[in-house]
Amino acid sequence: MITPDDIRRRAIRIYAPSIAAWLAGDNSFFPQWVRKSIAIPPTANQPDLIRWKSDLMAQSKAQLGYGYTVHLKQIKKQRHGDNAYPQAVEIESLDDLLRLIRKVGEFKTLSQAVARLTGQFPELRDWVAKHWRKLLTAANDLDDLMMVVEFLKQNPRPACYIRELPLPVSTKLIERNLPILRMWLDQLLPPHAIDFGIHDRHAFEHRYGFRYPRQHILVRLLDEGLRQEFGFPCLELSLPAEELVLLPANSLKVLVVENKINLLTLPQTHRGLALGGLGNNLVEFRSIRGLAEQALYYWGDLDCEGLSILARFKKMFPGTTSLMMDPTTLHAHAELWTRVETRASAEIPCELNADERQTLQDCQAHNIRLEQEHIPQPFVLEQIKRLMKVGDAG
Repeated sequence: MITPDDIRRRAIRIYAPSIAAWLAGDNSFFPQWVRKSIAIPPTANQPDLIRWKSDLMAQSKAQLGYGYTVHLKQIKKQRHGDNAYPQAVEIESLDDLLRLIRKVGEFKTLSQAVARLTGQFPELRDWVAKHWRKLLTAANDLDDLMMVVEFLKQNPRPACYIRELPLPVSTKLIERNLPILRMWLDQLLPPHAIDFGIHDRHAFEHRYGFRYPRQHILVRLLDEGLRQEFGFPCLELSLPAEELVLLPANSLKVLVVENKINLLTLPQTHRGLALGGLGNNLVEFRSIRGLAEQALYYWGDLDCEGLSILARFKKMFPGTTSLMMDPTTLHAHAELWTRVETRASAEIPCELNADERQTLQDCQAHNIRLEQEHIPQPFVLEQIKRLMKVGDAG
């Protein structure tokens, strides 16, 4: 037979649907049956039934003024005559439910937050209906977050650091709430104010036009003649991608090399320029103006991750040619393989060519890796000479 604790547990399960109904303006949700029909075991004795009824009624709306309502039904028993026993239990209103499960304070917070947010940004009504729990989590910071959103609506892509926003809002508060801000801004900002293609660790700043500490790219000129052309003070330097402009240069051979030592030991190459790879942070290369117009080459590790990075680089720059990431290179150095943890075979990226796909399949099949720094230097020099026609610069 149902107990007050059973009723509370069932009432808690009603809470989320009741909030959804309230947000939708659905007044037909209540009353809600907790138990529409209570079966009384024929073997139940009279003292137990009386005690059960007493316990149930003591915590009911009839006694407390809120909570669940017990419906009674006259039942005739042979030994004890007619008696009124609980037949059904229902919750008549949202207020009864909230008080029963001790959610009055939470609902007050939610209702105030909904009114404030949708009052200023009515476009977020549908978001609130789906994500009201997230709104509850952010309720204490809501005024500050709305201030940030309103500023970005009026000043899209502000080209400043988050901490430089001219608002009395803590940077840590903003950083703590980036996921919810992103959901709001994606709905409230015009499409031209959002870069939808960004997925790196500074995705928020990139997506909405903030500045952020840029990762520096190592640049090495492989042709002495390029130093004057670029106006560089030396052959090697490190600078943010956005400050590297290749557009004035013509017919460059640009090698993107993941390992620093490999990059520093590349041979001189006519009109050659080497850039240090950034692993998975490929988005920085999009900031290099003129890069897509050059002859691009990519050299990374021969393993599942390295070939995945190559595929994403080729998706960004479709004309890219890989260097020493083919089956011939892999199998010519079998003694240098290292074993890696077995992993499920991922889908082969469509950006890879036939040789690159075969390399990836071999790495997956044998759980192996050939790190680029382990490839002997004579082999590297011969391959680059063959592929890049090295030597014209000296």
